Amino acid sequence: MNIDATLAATVATVIEEGTLDAAARRLHVTPSAVSQRIKQLEEQLGQRLIVRTKPVRATAAGVVVARFAQRVALVEHDASRDLGLGDGSTRPRLAVAVNSDSLASWILPALSRFAAQHDVELDLHRDDQEQTARLLEDGTVVAAVTSRAEAVPGCRSTTLGSMTFEAMASPEWVGRWAPDGITTDALSRGPRIDFDRSAVLQLDWLRHHGVDGHHTPRHLVPSTHD
Repeated sequence: MNIDATLAATVATVIEEGTLDAAARRLHVTPSAVSQRIKQLEEQLGQRLIVRTKPVRATAAGVVVARFAQRVALVEHDASRDLGLGDGSTRPRLAVAVNSDSLASWILPALSRFAAQHDVELDLHRDDQEQTARLLEDGTVVAAVTSRAEAVPGCRSTTLGSMTFEAMASPEWVGRWAPDGITTDALSRGPRIDFDRSAVLQLDWLRHHGVDGHHTPRHLVPSTHD
């Protein structure tokens, strides 16, 4: 069975936008038309594609359809460009999940080169490197920088390299919380900085040093630039 690209693109847009109304505005159609397209494709495939919560949630089948639509859009756009067709006014949108440390260091120049080659719109979703694969699994993004080695079903995994993390503290922090050295007591009382609400790297480091980080003070700073 062939999957209708227009219907699949509608499903992908609904998943990206979160509601039928928002998807309708982006597609320049009515919410009723969006609903009918989803229903039509669900009937053709015999599977439910989205759960109509707020925001909508993709089913496993919906994730597959959304990923298909996003890949078709990119291939179609590149083919049109190479054939000299179209005016370049429309670009496919690629959602990518990235962790804060990559955003603060290497990934923006790499994405800039990619966008120059493919003429796409990039939609970056920031999350902890332990959590970005989840966004790939539920269809929110089509690519992710993740610490997980195994590939998400339907995707492939490519090693990008490695990043070395070292625990750092300001002289003021050391003077206040660890004047006698970095001890379990100092790590239990002194606040840490997390760059994502779902970050686990610091928790793992504290656990390695005998401290339960769930019960220690922390500051949440959403960017390593801040």
